[in-house]
Formats: sequence, structure tokens, C-alpha cells
Amino acid sequence: MSPSAPVITATNLTQSFGRGDAQVRALDDVSLELPRGRWTSIMGPSGSGKTSLLHCLSGLSVPDTGSVELLAGGHAKARPVDLAVLSENGRARLRRTRIGVIFQEFNLVPVLSVRDNILLPTRMAARRPDRGHFRDVVTRLGLDDRLRHLPHQLSGGQRQRVAIARALLMRPDVIFADEPTGSLDSESGAAVLDLFRELVDDYGQTLVVVTHDPSAARRGDHLVTMRDGRIAKTRSAGE
Repeated sequence: MSPSAPVITATNLTQSFGRGDAQVRALDDVSLELPRGRWTSIMGPSGSGKTSLLHCLSGLSVPDTGSVELLAGGHAKARPVDLAVLSENGRARLRRTRIGVIFQEFNLVPVLSVRDNILLPTRMAARRPDRGHFRDVVTRLGLDDRLRHLPHQLSGGQRQRVAIARALLMRPDVIFADEPTGSLDSESGAAVLDLFRELVDDYGQTLVVVTHDPSAARRGDHLVTMRDGRIAKTRSAGE
């Protein structure tokens, strides 16, 4: 499959919160395609709709109207599916297999070791982990000597790497990262962005990063700028 073929196609998404005079239209007829094997950055000011868009694209929430089609990819049994019509359980199953999500606050389980946090998606999906792939991911992320540690024993950058490893383990079609450098110091943040670039270039991973940081957004291949719940501009990130 062509690296530029879409992995997700979103069409005419709308989403509102509140009622009456207090209603806020977070997404206003948004349509876009996420190219496979590329890094797409989504940025915009607070309240622009970028986080609402990430939530709909990743299946964390559903739009009021519109479709979010996850297209067939590298998984042998994968079929196109519209996330917008799935139940919450159905969307959760996809996030354990075909969609990875990396949160700003890492969302690690504090009582589990690094190893068990990374393996958690395979256990929730009742799948046996690929030990070779596990070793490759752990080595690439520099976590070999941290597998027995608990999250509180790690630096912020290390916890973010554990979250990335967890997202990578199931070989998802696409990984979403919500403000992945927002809780990190500048040095750790730069290291995470370098790592993302390697994952796209070396693994062929599809990556979507939501950020308010223009320098982080420019590290990607494509840049989607949002304003007032709409896509204001789409262009190559280097332009």
C-alpha cells in the first residue's frame, strides 16, 4: 500500500457541548485525511477544536454527525470501520489493537512495573506478546534497564517513553499523541520529538501529534491548523 494512502478519513465532523446560549461548537464540518506512514501535526490556539478532533479521530469520543473511517492496514484481518457508529466497547477494542494513544500525563498504572505497563494492552486484548518486537521496542526506547522500575522511579522523559512503548507494542495502524511534550522540560521534549521522527522514518509508523508548540508541529510532515472548530489551513509542515 502506498505510504501516502490515508489511514483515517474523517468526513463532515460536527461536535457541540452544552445547550442553548452556553452551547459551544467544538467541531464545525471538519473533513480531512491522515496519510499513512507520515507525521501529521494538528495545532491551534486553546478552544480551536484540536483536542476534540483528536478525540473523535482516535475513538475516545464520537462526533454528533459525520464519519471517521479507519481504513484497512497492516493487520491481516483488519477491515475498514467507522468509529463514529461503534459502541464504547467497540472503540476501546480498537484502541487496544489498531489505534495507539499517548497522553500528556502518560496514564501509566502506578502500581505496575515498566514492563507490565508496556505489556498491558496485550493482556487486555488477551493476546500473547511478540517477544522479539517487545525487545526491539524496549531497546530502541532505551528502557532495557528500567523494566523493573515503577513509574514514580522514572523521570518525566522516561515515563513518556514507557507510554510510547505501550502504544507501539501492538503495531497499531496509527498513534495519536496529545500534547506529548507539554509535561516535559525542553531537553526531554526535544528527545521525544527526535524519537517520533525516528518512528515515522524507520518504522513507517503513522503519527498524529496535537500540539500548541509551533516548533514541535514543524517536526512533522503535514500541518493542520485549526481555528474556531474548523480547519483553517493544511500544508506541508516545512512550508
